[in-house]
Amino acid sequence: MTTSVDPKVQKLLKQEEQKLEDFIFNEYFASNIKASPLKSAEAVTAETRAKIREKIQWLEKNVEKSIQLFNHAAHNPKERQHVEEVFSKCRAEAQSVLLKGEVSDSAHIGVKDVDFLVTLAKKELAAGRFEDASKMFALLVQLFPAYSPTWIGWAISEMRWGDQTAATAIYDTALVLLPKDLLLAFYAARFYGISNKKKAVEVLQAGLKVPKEAGEDTHLVRDAMNKLLKQLKHS
Repeated sequence: MTTSVDPKVQKLLKQEEQKLEDFIFNEYFASNIKASPLKSAEAVTAETRAKIREKIQWLEKNVEKSIQLFNHAAHNPKERQHVEEVFSKCRAEAQSVLLKGEVSDSAHIGVKDVDFLVTLAKKELAAGRFEDASKMFALLVQLFPAYSPTWIGWAISEMRWGDQTAATAIYDTALVLLPKDLLLAFYAARFYGISNKKKAVEVLQAGLKVPKEAGEDTHLVRDAMNKLLKQLKHS
């Protein structure tokens, strides 16, 4: 799949990138720039600006890559507009964290926004475009690492694409980061059960020991986990 960014958009992004670099440098670093025995103040300034620019470019690269992939998966103008809105929030939220160390209320991304992006990635997965689906879920994991459906979708995409090793590594990592997520535990155990029943059983047992929090409705996934656990023990 080949994609391109409109030159006008590229110019606008470059201008915004320079403004953000100037703001970060002047606000947080300029007053501390000093010469050292080995480096002039100009050299220290250049190095500092280069590091700031590198972080900003990483952010823009990933956000713009995401927009391109998800716009490709969107099937109508309304969906594409929603994609743009969500990633505008992503950019604003990331810049807010970078500048202030906190997320501003106006930049907050809700579960519905994330679910919308997950749904688009699932469409690519269902259509058999496993490579694109994997890239989309991988980007969602970077943006929303605490939301288990992003990890699950990424692992399933890699599995369907034929890379069992990658799928295993994804589940292994996700379980360490989200040890109390029952949905993740269920999908991981179902995957492990194909080749490592002992590991699958351990994951299910650990998940079922997670205390139920007040107001939490997990009976369906707990029932599914218990059912799978019985199947694994008797197979």
